[in-house]
Amino acid sequence: MRSIRRARVAAAVVGVVAGGLLAGCGIADEGIQPGVAAEVGDTTISLDDVEDAAEELCDLRGKDPATKGVPVSGAEVRTRALQTLVLRSIADGLAEEYDIVPTPTYASLEAAADDAGTVQARQTLGLSYFVNVMQAVGREEAGAGAAEEDQLAAGIQAAQEWTAREGVKTNPVFPDIEIGDVAVEFIRDDDLSVAVSDFAEDALSDADRLAEQQGDSAYAATLPESQRCG
Repeated sequence: MRSIRRARVAAAVVGVVAGGLLAGCGIADEGIQPGVAAEVGDTTISLDDVEDAAEELCDLRGKDPATKGVPVSGAEVRTRALQTLVLRSIADGLAEEYDIVPTPTYASLEAAADDAGTVQARQTLGLSYFVNVMQAVGREEAGAGAAEEDQLAAGIQAAQEWTAREGVKTNPVFPDIEIGDVAVEFIRDDDLSVAVSDFAEDALSDADRLAEQQGDSAYAATLPESQRCG
C-alpha cells in the first residue's frame, strides 16, 4: 500500500517553511503559483509531479531490503523527489545553454537506477545527472587539459551562475535547494543546512553517507499513515 498516495503536500510538511528562492543567489522572491512545487527557469514542476515521483520512491523503499520497514515522513520523501526533479531541470538548462548532449543521458541513468532497484540509486539519480552535466560544462570552461577538480569547480560556478540568472523558486512547503561550492543542500527556515552529498563522484555511491541523511525514523513512525512512508 502506498501510504503517502495523494495526501496533500501541505498537510505532510507542517512546520517546514522555506523561503521560496535559491538561497544566496540573488533571486527575487516573487511568489509561486498554486499547484506548483518549483519553477526552474522556464520549467514548471507541479505538486502532482512531485507526488508521483514520491509515490514511486515510497514503493521502492518498501521493496529495497536496505529501507524496507524503516519509516520516513512523507515530507522527507517528497523533498527527495523534488530534489531530483529540480537538479534534472537545472542540468537540462545548463546542457542546452552550452549545447552539450550529456553522456550518459538522464534516460540511461534512470534505466540503470531501475535495474539496480535500490533507494540509493534512485535517490541519487538527479545528483548523478547534475554532476555529469557540470563536469561536461567544466571541461568546456576550464579546458580538457585542466585538472579534474578545476573542471568540476568551473562546472559548479556555471551552475551557480545559471540558477542566479534563470531563477529557481520553490513552494514554501519545501526547503530551498542551494548549490554551494562543495555540496547541494536543503536549506530550511531554521538556519539548518542539510547536505545532500558532496559533488565528488565517489560520494554518489556512498551508502553509509546516504543512510546518515535519512529522516528520523522514530519520529516518522509516530506520524499518521497518510503522512509517512513505511
